[in-house]
Amino acid sequence: MLEKSGHGKSVDWYLLGVLIHEMLLGVPPFFVEDKDELFWWIRFVEPEITGISHEAKDLIKWLLMKDPAKRLGSGKWDAEEIKEHPWFSNLDFNLVFKK
Repeated sequence: MLEKSGHGKSVDWYLLGVLIHEMLLGVPPFFVEDKDELFWWIRFVEPEITGISHEAKDLIKWLLMKDPAKRLGSGKWDAEEIKEHPWFSNLDFNLVFKK
């Protein structure tokens, strides 16, 4: 998406990682005022993730993977890869879907 060459679901999974990071830590993984600088950080810097459980950190790390092809959820199992992550082990997705 940053390359302006279109995007697939992997961008959605990246943004899920950003959302979870913000919800757990209160800030986005990268925060700078300048848009071009922000894009540079997104492309080249791994975010520092501290103060949360190992499982949460691992999930965010895989969702923020720089290579979209390696990003959690980008494989042939799509969202099932994400739902199977240990961070979601206590969540019954069937109950979530039924509200």
